[in-house]
Amino acid sequence: MRILIVSPYFPPQQAAASLRLHALAETWAQAGEQVTILTTQKQDDQRSMPLPCDGFTVVEIPYRISRILQRLRSRDHAPGTLHELVKKPSPIAKTLRAIKNRTGIYSTIRMPDLTDSWVAPAIQWARDNGRWDFVISSSGPYTAHLVALALRQGGEATHWGADFRDLWTQNPGCRGLFPFTIRERALERQCLAAADCVTTVSESLAESLRRQARGPVSVIYNGYRENEIESLPPESFFPTDGMTNLVYTGTVYPGYRDAMPLLGGMARLKARRANVTASLRLHVAGPLRDHWQRLTKKYGVQDMTQLYGVLPRVDALRMQRDADGLVVTAWCDPAAGLASKLFEYLVARAPILVIGAGPDDPIAHIVQKAGRGVSSENDVDAIADVLKTLCENPQSLSPNPDAQYIRQFSRTVQATRLLVIMQELSSQPS
Repeated sequence: MRILIVSPYFPPQQAAASLRLHALAETWAQAGEQVTILTTQKQDDQRSMPLPCDGFTVVEIPYRISRILQRLRSRDHAPGTLHELVKKPSPIAKTLRAIKNRTGIYSTIRMPDLTDSWVAPAIQWARDNGRWDFVISSSGPYTAHLVALALRQGGEATHWGADFRDLWTQNPGCRGLFPFTIRERALERQCLAAADCVTTVSESLAESLRRQARGPVSVIYNGYRENEIESLPPESFFPTDGMTNLVYTGTVYPGYRDAMPLLGGMARLKARRANVTASLRLHVAGPLRDHWQRLTKKYGVQDMTQLYGVLPRVDALRMQRDADGLVVTAWCDPAAGLASKLFEYLVARAPILVIGAGPDDPIAHIVQKAGRGVSSENDVDAIADVLKTLCENPQSLSPNPDAQYIRQFSRTVQATRLLVIMQELSSQPS
């Protein structure tokens, strides 16, 4: 098949979305398919995760962004270093960031988005380069679907699969901005009615999409990349100093998936004057470092926390590999989906601590079934107990990992599942 993958995210841009789509392209190319990636032209600060692109073609389309929005984008996503100084944001940047966080605009989720001006030239390039047997568009941002919708309607795409890594108008954390919300709902209905198949990253998101989609809706998990840990530099990320290193990598979403219960548990452990307190250190790699600083100060655990900002992927993976404990925070709404780093955590050695998980939480379910850790709700005393156990007897938190169950979450397995779906649809009349 001649396959076109449409996504503003792709390596060398560092993001979970980039890894998902690179795995699709790599697996399908190795299976003998003709694969082309249509993505955005990457800025200099978006080239921190180069990956091999053997066997498939990557086309980057340039687009324009206003200077103010470019500054905001750069500050939110620029890679950090171990000793980076924290710059105080301007009042305008603070206001724009608050609006972004509340509505999801200019954040790859809701309309408008930074990639809006990319849509027209991306459509033109795809039309100028022939007919595509299958187009896979992956959002957010929604602009990927707008490109694919135009190709499907214009006859340049024989089949179309719409991949939703996050929900669009139903996104629980981003309510959108009126009057754009009216246009968004109409476009979303068009996309879900026109796509031959829909994929997403968790069963809870699939249930939401099935209410509107015309075609079948399948779950293709983000998964982990095979042998990625083995290829890392052997040197430990942490010094050999007897500390218990607890690691959190990725993004927090204040009010929706937050770290407050974890920090509350650390503060409770500290208040008990437990002997293990002096040896416990939380290491955080990811954006929103100013948010983490405010919270650690609020809970009085600055001395137990090391904040790095956004690190190169190789360093984040080394942190996960060498950790004594790995933290994942549950969404307040279990229907919000799964954290991408969960699957990388599954193949690490350290036990996983799921914080803020209710009885029906899908993250806690996977961790429990994999035999890879424990989960707790928002009870700070219970979290403090788990942290104490982590320091004293970490093996008891993950005694019997289920390797066979974990193996199904490899990126190759998941990409092959989607290819089978595409092949079955391609064998049917368009």
